[in-house]
Amino acid sequence: MNILSKLLFGDNSGLLSKEQFLFFLLVISAVMGPGISFGPFYLFYLIMAIYVGFRLIFEKKLFLSSIVDVFRLKQNYFFIFTILYFLIWLPFAESQFYAAKHLFFISVGYCFSILIISRTNSLKDIEFLIRCLAFIFLFDLLIGTLEATQLFRWPISKLSEINHWFGRENQLHEVLESNSSRAYVFSMPTGFHWNPNHFSSVLTLGFPFFLFHKKYWVSSLGMLLTVVLIVSAGAKLSFLAAIGVVLFSLLFFRSYWKQIITLMVILAFFISGGFHIPAFKASKKMVEVKSLFYSSADDEPVESNDSSVGYRMALIKEGLEIYKENPFFGVGGGNSQSILKEKGGIGKYKITNFHNYWLEIPVEGGAFYYLVFLVWVFSHLMRIIKYLIQKQTNNKARYFTVSLLTAGVGFFFSSIGASSIYGFLPFYILIGLLTSISLSLYKSKSY
Repeated sequence: MNILSKLLFGDNSGLLSKEQFLFFLLVISAVMGPGISFGPFYLFYLIMAIYVGFRLIFEKKLFLSSIVDVFRLKQNYFFIFTILYFLIWLPFAESQFYAAKHLFFISVGYCFSILIISRTNSLKDIEFLIRCLAFIFLFDLLIGTLEATQLFRWPISKLSEINHWFGRENQLHEVLESNSSRAYVFSMPTGFHWNPNHFSSVLTLGFPFFLFHKKYWVSSLGMLLTVVLIVSAGAKLSFLAAIGVVLFSLLFFRSYWKQIITLMVILAFFISGGFHIPAFKASKKMVEVKSLFYSSADDEPVESNDSSVGYRMALIKEGLEIYKENPFFGVGGGNSQSILKEKGGIGKYKITNFHNYWLEIPVEGGAFYYLVFLVWVFSHLMRIIKYLIQKQTNNKARYFTVSLLTAGVGFFFSSIGASSIYGFLPFYILIGLLTSISLSLYKSKSY
């Protein structure tokens, strides 16, 4: 326990308290999500109940006051507004089953965000949380690397041969049937996150912490490994997210020029097909990335595992049609999935998820909710950006803030690749941390 304390605090603060250890377990279980689950039940749900119960029994006054303190910043009433909005929608939704499922996910997710905000009242608290995240993120990278090299597969994965042992429907046969190359499929990493797109979305969240790391060798190796795993996952939108991170960094954080140039070289290597080196040029996954930008006559036809581009365009078109029919208040939480299911789904695999969180919001919540959502997001972003343009800032605080803000930019793109974000717990960690920083700036006018 003492070793764990030193790892998470970075000093000799002594043993973790019971509350700190439970919070550590809560964060770990949230990042792992479906990685430790049986059917739809995640270990996270149990740990969250234990953590909240512990705080209410042994630290009730402190716990409740910290929750109340979250709402000192009026924008944070957005969490309550969202839950109430979709709760009121519930009786009127065409499918109350999908609406209730959606309400459960966002209620748990936003309550988790509130817990994070209430638990991170200082720079030291934020550092503790980020060290917890780094602990599990590095383990996630290790699992992903073993999967990409086909040395190991996490048992609860879409590509696992034994995932049915954990209450899951095994779809591996269908996945292999749609791809001529078994090596292409089995070298796709999923980590703890069930499928390659969700795994890649997690990678884009951790990616900026490597980009802005003060130790150049850590930054370079971390960025290289992350991009390699994104390419191995066939997550084209996450690769584009990495390019978005470069452009954003060039605009606002040019002082990190050394790391940014290194990242540009890494991305150029994959875009060019391995600098046209034959050993790399023949790789199907390399060709797949390269085809996002250009193709040459000697390239093999790109074999996408899900014909994602065509499906996504069809989903966007269908989403816009649904939105036009219900523009002001939407169709209700989760009901876009119900409508697509009634229409028979999209494409060969009868897809019923939009695979686009930024389209789901206006379709299900309508223009009214979407406007509130945008005001909430930009009010926090403006406060954080204003802080970052100040000349005199704490170096550690700046590193955390720059990394988290850039993670949000990358996630904006990579999240489009995921089937749905409502139940994606790392998303709520990002929301909690950015909101916590915004609240800290509001209370102290410094950070």
